[in-house]
Amino acid sequence: MPSGPPTRRYETPSPSSPTPLSHTITSAAIEELTDSDSRAFVDELNTKARHISYFRWFCITPAIISVIVFLTYFSQHAYDDVRTDYFLASNGTENVNIRKQPDMNSAILGTASNGQILTIVDTSDKSWNKIQFGDSTGYISKQFSHVDSVTKVVGSHSRFEADGKDVVSLSVIGSIFFIFTGVVFYKQDKARLLVAIHYEIDDKVQIVYEKFLTCFAELLHSRKVWQYLNIERTADYKRNAGAANLVTRTPVKQFSTNKKPARFFRTNISIPNIQLKNTDLYFFPERLLIKRNGQFASVFYKNLNIQASECTFVEEEGVSSDAQIVGYTWRYTNKDGSPDGRFKNNRQLPRCRYSEYHFSSGTGINELLTTSQKGAFDNFAHIVSVIGQFQQAFVTD
Repeated sequence: MPSGPPTRRYETPSPSSPTPLSHTITSAAIEELTDSDSRAFVDELNTKARHISYFRWFCITPAIISVIVFLTYFSQHAYDDVRTDYFLASNGTENVNIRKQPDMNSAILGTASNGQILTIVDTSDKSWNKIQFGDSTGYISKQFSHVDSVTKVVGSHSRFEADGKDVVSLSVIGSIFFIFTGVVFYKQDKARLLVAIHYEIDDKVQIVYEKFLTCFAELLHSRKVWQYLNIERTADYKRNAGAANLVTRTPVKQFSTNKKPARFFRTNISIPNIQLKNTDLYFFPERLLIKRNGQFASVFYKNLNIQASECTFVEEEGVSSDAQIVGYTWRYTNKDGSPDGRFKNNRQLPRCRYSEYHFSSGTGINELLTTSQKGAFDNFAHIVSVIGQFQQAFVTD
């Protein structure tokens, strides 16, 4: 989710939509949201959610630390490859003649200065050293030269290369150990943290629940879905495209027709999910489960209200292909709707008709979603309402 949602213009609120002077649209604290009928269910979830995971703390964490130590140790320097180069160096304080043949009377090819390094060709002669001189060879008296050497590092090796067998052995042993402990701790976590709910669904209920899932999936057909975070009334209609309210919203990007609320949650049904900013909504057959920061709350549908309405939104972003454009206005507008000529960069903006869905409950649920496709969530809101009415009638009877 974006960390700083942009401010947009909400032109014509519906009569049922919350439009106070300044209103932050967010549910109450997670501890307050659960209704009385869901208390035992939520307490079990929260109790197990607070338990530490043996698999994570006693297997995954030690495994990561072990890998870091392993890589750090064996990546350290072990030894170098060195090469010794031998050469001939002249000595003395004067230049030394380089002759064509190993003879004092031979022609002089050139001279070698004091300390000059010369490439050796042959040193087997008792009196003369044969050297490379330009493109040919020459001779320099051993009386005026000596053989020297220099050692160079030509390669470096880590412990991975030096102790290859140890690396393989430790890798195999470590893998076996952590796989074994991982299986043990995972089974312990499953036994400690498992929450299992099994629904007995006959053919008639199955048809209803399939309709429940189908209606939820219609939300996925809307090209864009937004969560409203704040609505603020403004009197500066001229600089806000004639809008009466400013909205801070953020796109809802993650939906799922089947997502489990916890790692060790087991059930025989699909659970639709909407991931809001800092909050997850899970739609069970009989209740809404809310998850925030690892804590849970829940309300039965009889205590949940999803109010559907329409709104007109002055859209500054790109218009979704499934949005209904009902007109246009100007970024800076006069009271009669004409463009304000004082602004050179005044551009025309589309007015889009969207659907709004306000989730609320007596316990403090307060979430507002908007879809670019009109009516994208109408059928699901209706079926939730029907389930809630059935629950209420059942309790009354």
